[in-house]
Amino acid sequence: MATHKKTGSAAALPAQSDLFATVSGLIEEARRALAQQANSATVFLFWRIG
Repeated sequence: MATHKKTGSAAALPAQSDLFATVSGLIEEARRALAQQANSATVFLFWRIG
């Protein structure tokens, strides 16, 4: 039976956590930008319709 050693996994966690935080921030920023663009397009559409 083979045994698996966890070497270096504790040292990798902070970097993974930073990566996760960075990616999460980028996703949230993209969501906000998309919502703002959709709202602007809707307002412009309603403005043109009258």
